[in-house]
This record gives sequence, structure tokens and C-alpha cells, in this order.
Amino acid sequence: MKRASALAEHLESNGYVRVLLERTSIGQLLVQARVNGQPMTMILDTGASHTLLHREAAKRIGVEGRASSCEATGAGGSTETLTASLEEFGLNEIPLGPKTVPVIDLGSVNAKLESAGVSPVDGVVGVDVLGEANAVVEFEHATLFLKLAGAEG
Repeated sequence: MKRASALAEHLESNGYVRVLLERTSIGQLLVQARVNGQPMTMILDTGASHTLLHREAAKRIGVEGRASSCEATGAGGSTETLTASLEEFGLNEIPLGPKTVPVIDLGSVNAKLESAGVSPVDGVVGVDVLGEANAVVEFEHATLFLKLAGAEG
């Protein structure tokens, strides 16, 4: 078994919890999430300001989006968004509470992933969630560390 890194040992001794990530063949880091009790695979994106759901994933779990005046803008351009209130959001088995998120069409993102042999994703975890959870990403070991409110350390 691989020895834990000094960073991992330090963070865990200070109240952080470990979330294992999956590195894709094209370099993205994927995290398993739970949305309203349903498992989802999401891209961990430190460049995304907001966590969001793919419209197809929202539809699959019965989450209704409502009209929004916001537009999502990224490297690929802009797209209209809906907004949805999630009763439950968490990473792996770590609950992070209810959350309101944009809902957008990630079809073009998923098409690019699939053309590279990577399975499609259900959404993106952005810096809103990462910041709230005082996240630290250890890229070498594809590990996310979260320190939840009230955690000792």
C-alpha cells in the first residue's frame, strides 16, 4: 500500500476528510457526487465559479429547472441557464447540504469527452463548493481534501 503523503497526513490531522478523485485519460479530475440521493459523476473544475448540473442529469433525477436571467460563460462560449434547488448535495458520502445550482446543457462537453474515450459527466463542481469546504486538491495523488464547518483542527 502506498504511504500517505505528508500533505495528506497534515490535512487529516487538522480535520480534513479525504475524497478520492479519478483522473481521466485526458487529464480531468472526476469526483463522485450525490444529488438528491442519486449518484452522479462530476468534473472537478477549479476554474468554474459555480457548481452546475447537466440538463439531462437534472431531468433524469426529476430536478426541475426554472428560468434564470444568468448566462454561463466559459472557454467554449456562452449558454442560457436554468436554476435548480437541490435538496441534497454531497461529494462521495460527504453531505454538503442543500444547494441552488445553474442547470445547463453539457452536451458539447460530453461529446468531446466521449470522442476521447471518457464517459460523459453529469455536472461540474466549481469553486463555490470548493471554497465553502476549504478544499485542497493534491493533484499528484488525485485527492481532494475538505474541511467542513465545525470540523476540529
